Amino acid sequence: MTLRLSAINPQQELRQFSCVITRIESGFELLTSIVAQGEMLLSAELIDEGNKPTPLPVEAFDGVSCLSTLKLLEYEWTAILAVPISSCFNLDAQHRDWYRAQLYGYEKHIVRLELLISDINRICQRAEEAQSPADERFISHSRAILSCYEAQLAKTHRIRNRLLEGFQAI
Repeated sequence: MTLRLSAINPQQELRQFSCVITRIESGFELLTSIVAQGEMLLSAELIDEGNKPTPLPVEAFDGVSCLSTLKLLEYEWTAILAVPISSCFNLDAQHRDWYRAQLYGYEKHIVRLELLISDINRICQRAEEAQSPADERFISHSRAILSCYEAQLAKTHRIRNRLLEGFQAI
């Protein structure tokens, strides 16, 4: 597949570029590194073998590497999918479906909270780097909100783990 992008470099020059990538993760890492070098992404798209372009959300690439997070997720799901459900859980279909729905809901909530916490941390870091006295109140308020979200994340993890333990015990 091909990654095609356009960006503005620090000298305010428009740059357009395309390259062949073998893995989507490599393309994401390339886009992240371009932003980390101070360039502003204007557009990015993946073009598959059938020449069908898929636009990518440029705001998702903030200069912070996502490769290790993607690898961790890939490892977790590979490990989960390697174990057949029938060998882990001896439940009837109705109970199994209920537990799956509950676990799925908690997993989604955890991911949302982690992304939100990451975004708030990044915003606070940028505000702290600006070192504006007007931002101190904003940073303090953001840190208080961050603390609430972190407590909610810890609680959600505890509930999810208890649900999983109950699921495995049946």
